[in-house]
This record gives sequence, structure tokens and C-alpha cells, in this order.
Amino acid sequence: MEFEIYRIQKGDTLESISKKLNISLFELRNFHNKYCDLKDLIGNKLPAHIKEIKYIPVKDWVQQGLEELKQKNSFSLDFNPSLEKITYHATVTFYEGAKENSVSYLFHIEWIKRNLVRITKEEFLINHQEPDLMADRIALKISQTLFPLELSLDNCGKIFSIQNHREIKNRWPSVKNKIRDYFASEVLEKYLQRNEVIIEDETALLQQIKKDAFLYSFFNGIYQTYQLGENTLTNKYFPLIANLLPIEYAVQTQIEDLAEKEKIKLSFAGTVSDTRSYADVEQGNYYPSIEQEENPQPLQGNYNSWYLLDYDHYRIDSFLLECNLAMKEEQKIEVRAFRIQEPPTLIKEEGIIEIVKPADNKRNRSFLAD
Repeated sequence: MEFEIYRIQKGDTLESISKKLNISLFELRNFHNKYCDLKDLIGNKLPAHIKEIKYIPVKDWVQQGLEELKQKNSFSLDFNPSLEKITYHATVTFYEGAKENSVSYLFHIEWIKRNLVRITKEEFLINHQEPDLMADRIALKISQTLFPLELSLDNCGKIFSIQNHREIKNRWPSVKNKIRDYFASEVLEKYLQRNEVIIEDETALLQQIKKDAFLYSFFNGIYQTYQLGENTLTNKYFPLIANLLPIEYAVQTQIEDLAEKEKIKLSFAGTVSDTRSYADVEQGNYYPSIEQEENPQPLQGNYNSWYLLDYDHYRIDSFLLECNLAMKEEQKIEVRAFRIQEPPTLIKEEGIIEIVKPADNKRNRSFLAD
């Protein structure tokens, strides 16, 4: 394994070196500790006797993976995000037969640790306009209880647990009282009670969060090793139908190196492979019926998605996911997002135009019941 050497300078810390090299703290420690002598292992701080750190540049690391892809028809997407705050514009569109409804918002995600993220949302639009229906406005106010939301992730990038459940519970009484100040009815009280039951129960709240179409798409477990080939199928799941376990699809995986853009495109395409029948889904069964009907009608539907990833840390630049299920009224969902890059600022001084990059914010810090 070829690597480079960083000579430690006076005043350096692990954080400052990580920033200089554009490498996450996890990657910096992990790679160095893998190849250094035992006496030179790095913990939470730089040992005083350490004079140099071994590392591999992110792009070289990506290129090695791409060479492996060409030679072995396999590819490893490592879950190793940089510690920064990123903003995405997200849109989720729901289709039921001829009906179409969409919600869009800005999604801010900050990587606190390798497996811990903090999420906020703002600027909600429903069907391309500010929420005006009372039900939408109430749901939006209730969603404010969740954010900021801190989630721990597994090593594939899937949601594992809620880290700040206590904070969420503590926010709820204030949010609830503000809603009552604006709206008051017997129906509202029942709605608040249903949401309160979910908020109080960490397991129930986690399951509800996992059903969120955008969060499910973003934290889709894409960071894994892929065996590629014409006959190689993997399974993808999506919570397409409310109050049902996610629908299973068998998909083909494709990985492309878009070298001119310094991006990797990860694509999935396939059809329903769920063992439940059409009748099972209509009846809201979590699992296939024990008493099988004669000639059960199989489910039919498609799954298509692609993720455009930066060479740097395989960070999601944009993605599109769509899947459907052929029912009496077709059930379909489309989720799309793209990363918002802040434009540089132009400063004119004494006839000279200087481009100033935005300040580094790497360390800056509605959907419950249906």
C-alpha cells in the first residue's frame, strides 16, 4: 500500500491536520494506526513523541477502489464521511392513481462523528407553495419537535438509533402548547395525543423516522461491498405503503466512474420480489398469509435509483429514487435531492475583483402520525 507522510508542525492537532488534508479524523487515525509501529498509535490526541503521520489522499484511495472495480468486478464503498455541514434541496412526490402531492424543503446534515449526524429542516413547501391548509400547518408545527434530530448510523449508512430522544421529549410540551394557542378542537386533541404516544416511546419514534421517504432514501445503506455482474442481484426495500413493512425489490447494481466530473454513479434497477401477494398488501398484511389463496396474484412494480457521489469521501452529491406498486390505484413515490453549493462572493476593491470563498462552516453547529 503506497501512502504519504505528513510531517507534524508546531501547533498541529488531529483536527487541524484532518482539515489540512481533507481527511476525516476516523480515516486519519485508522490508516495511520494500521501501518505504524505500536508505540506510534494515535488515540484521541496526538502523542507528544509523534513526528509524522502516514496517510493516503482521498482521491488516491478512491482510484484504488476504481481499479479494483475494473479488475475484480467488485467495488467497496467505504462509509467514511468528512466532518462538515451540508445542505440539500429535497423533494418527495407521492402518487396515488391520478393524485399527486409533493413536499420540498432544505435538509441540513452535519456529521458530528463518523456514525453520528445532526439534521435540521426548513423552508417547507407543499405542492410548491407554503402550507395553507390547517392540517398541513399543524403537521409542520409538530415536526418542529424533532429538529435538531441526532441519529446514529451503522457502518453501511443506515439509521440505527436516535441519540437525542430526551431532548425531543423535552421540546414536545412547548410545541404542543403553541399549537393549542393557534388551534383548538376535540379532533386536534386526539391528533396531539396520537403524536405524543409516538414521541414518548423511543422505539415507536425510531420506526416512524425510518418510514420517512427522504431519510430512508438518503440513509439507504449504500456503503458496502458490491459484487457486480449480469446475474448478480441484491435486495432493496422501500416503505411505499403506509402501515406496512417495506416492499422488497430485486435489483441489478451498476457503478460508473465519471472521471471528468470526479464523480461515481451508483445505480439500482429491478422489480418487485416481495413474497406477499396482491391480496396481502390490500389487506394490510405484514407477512404472506398462512392460508394461501388459490393462484395468488403476485405483486408487480419497479425500483430505480441512482446516487451521484463525490470522489471526496463518497459524499452524496445528488440522487433520485423512484419505485411503484401496481394496485387498483398505482402507488408510486419519487424522491430527489441535490447538494446546494454556496456561490463565491465577489468583492471589488480599488479596481480589483477578488473571489472570496464562503467561510468554512465544517464545525458549525412533519411527519409523525399520518
